[in-house]
Amino acid sequence: MTRFYNEIYTVVTTGLSELRESQDAGKTPKNPVSETLYLSNWVTKAIKQQRFDTCFAKVLLSWQQQSRTMGKNAQLTTAFEHIASTYGKLTDAEGNSTNISNDTIHALYQDVLDAGWLVTTEYEVNRKVTHKTDGQASLVVCETVSTSTIGVR
Repeated sequence: MTRFYNEIYTVVTTGLSELRESQDAGKTPKNPVSETLYLSNWVTKAIKQQRFDTCFAKVLLSWQQQSRTMGKNAQLTTAFEHIASTYGKLTDAEGNSTNISNDTIHALYQDVLDAGWLVTTEYEVNRKVTHKTDGQASLVVCETVSTSTIGVR
């Protein structure tokens, strides 16, 4: 799965940087319609040239279909920027996935607790579970994962 995460980040950052280069060179106007058209053509070229890892081929085909079906409403630029922003937080300077440690998980738990979430770790989650919190944001973590792997404090 790490390879996919790295590849999706590489694809969207490459696409966005080539879009910006094209705009800076004056080849592509800076408006949503032109940007979507550019990225649609860019995705098609990437597929034809087999530019990226095969683990990502279905996503590229999906984007191509979306852009052909929806046209300017496909909003590929927005999607690329959102993905780059999200995955950028999970990668190091070279674009590789960062390791998630027990301390990282504990920091997540603390962040959601500080934000007023309800964190439940005392049950084994081995089936579909209904968790009633009266509208309060919540996070449910399987007891066996939280105590043996993560070591909830």
